[in-house]
Amino acid sequence: MRGKFREVTREINELAKIKFECDKIAHQHTKRVAMGGFGALVAYWGAIYYLTFKKYGWDLMEPITYLTGLGTAMGISPLNWSS
Repeated sequence: MRGKFREVTREINELAKIKFECDKIAHQHTKRVAMGGFGALVAYWGAIYYLTFKKYGWDLMEPITYLTGLGTAMGISPLNWSS
């Protein structure tokens, strides 16, 4: 009985190590995706700022910002429905 217990404990410890590695990889990937999304958001707002206040003005940029926001919301919404 003790031998079987030790064997099962060893197997559980090996699986726990594998799970730890998988969790570590998943955390790294999630962090990369989140930082990439944040970088894209900063780039988007930087471009909107430049185009609105330095180049074209709000009269031209208002419909563009509306349509890009609407397009982004429509593009992301299937991701929310799929889960």
